[in-house]
Amino acid sequence: MQAVKAAERSSHKGKTEEAIRFLQTALDIHPSFGYAHSNLGVQYCRVQRFDEAIREFQLALHYGLDTAMVHANLAYAFTALQRFGEGEYEARKAVALDGTYSPAHYLLGNILAIYAKHASDKKVRAASRVEAIEQFKIVAADMPQAAKEMKALE
Repeated sequence: MQAVKAAERSSHKGKTEEAIRFLQTALDIHPSFGYAHSNLGVQYCRVQRFDEAIREFQLALHYGLDTAMVHANLAYAFTALQRFGEGEYEARKAVALDGTYSPAHYLLGNILAIYAKHASDKKVRAASRVEAIEQFKIVAADMPQAAKEMKALE
């Protein structure tokens, strides 16, 4: 589809608003195109329109694009809105779908690190810390930032 390819070119050039318009055009023509919904969600995240991003990621899932990447992107958008429970749920789904998808482990680790620092229950803080470190360890070799986050918790 030409509009989706044009959106990808615009996105690579840093023209996010233009990419959004191309994707909206593509979805006007093919409203059930999951990939376009997912891509539009990513573009909305880039301009911090997280509620709209969530809607697009959920539509991508609805239209059959049930991938670790979509769930991880949804986790990111929920987390950006401080909806940590929903973010954790989606990050766990992403990890379950593809245990090799590093961004999902990293997101889950970050959410758990937040619980480790801010949960009112001492046992929840301790368990969250241990699990966050485990998630960061999984991806530390591939993601230097995960190694830093892990050391901050140790």
